Amino acid sequence: MGETLHLLQVARRIEHDVVLRDRADVVLRGLEKEPLMDGLYETPMSNRFHAEGPTVRSHLRLMLMSLFAILDGKIHLLEIEEFARLKGMEDEIQEMEQMLTENPATFEVFCLIHDVGKQFKMFVDDQDHIHYHGHAKEIYRPEIRDLLYRLAAQYKLEDRDVEMIVPLVAFHLEPLHRFRTSAHKKDVELIAKLGAKQGQDSDDFMNMLQAAILLDQVFGSREVVGEKITTDANHLVNFLIAEREYAPWKLAQKEAARALERKRSLHKVLVEAKLDGHGMMQLTGMKPGRELGDLLKKIQAAVLEEGELPKEASAWKDELARRLLLARARL
Repeated sequence: MGETLHLLQVARRIEHDVVLRDRADVVLRGLEKEPLMDGLYETPMSNRFHAEGPTVRSHLRLMLMSLFAILDGKIHLLEIEEFARLKGMEDEIQEMEQMLTENPATFEVFCLIHDVGKQFKMFVDDQDHIHYHGHAKEIYRPEIRDLLYRLAAQYKLEDRDVEMIVPLVAFHLEPLHRFRTSAHKKDVELIAKLGAKQGQDSDDFMNMLQAAILLDQVFGSREVVGEKITTDANHLVNFLIAEREYAPWKLAQKEAARALERKRSLHKVLVEAKLDGHGMMQLTGMKPGRELGDLLKKIQAAVLEEGELPKEASAWKDELARRLLLARARL
């Protein structure tokens, strides 16, 4: 892994990406005729809690820009210092990024609809700070559900995706409140139960929720601390840490499943590049046995960049090098 950047540096890079901004604006303009969306765009925000702009439209734009940056490979979570320092949790962090890349339409709709309820719950306190207490649960309002169904049709979402978005919106603030200063496994258990009560697999729900709050509260929000505008990932980091402590046996299962998936993916790549046993026997004329087995181990290590090309390669070294480059490109 190369040099990492701090979260705020990455966030600023996203903010100043004109291509991402234009792409997000196209999405937002396309929904201006939806009364609820137009009302949301104009809903004001308090600079103390949402310093990314004067109205909720600025917040949605930044969320979409961040989603698009991840989908386009412009940023990777393990290149961000706040995540890279979580040693031993690389798989969980990559899984969070994978959730976004594998469910782009679901998360785009989440970005658009997660705060629609704010226009119904806005109030200003004695210090002129704007609040929207209870806005997340407004997802159950009939008119907001109707909007969700229209968005689902537009984005060609399946029923299971819509069924996931509803609890994601309803509970997207739970981690912010529960993990702001601590990482207790009892809070993970509670969130798992919230997902289960909504008919969701608890593990899938927590993984999707972590990805959702990454977009909403980490990349999509700015807060004023002292006199500086910043962004914060502490509650998401605490959520990830607490999840590890919640059910160690589940973690072992997930790690075993990930290892199996990596093994299957590698085998597929080796077959496609003709670096498996059959392909190498055709290339080298070797027969099944220890010599071929040792060669295949060296090739696998070379594909994973954990070793050099086998020195015994001679007449077929150029073809082997070509296949090796092909395999690495497909990983």
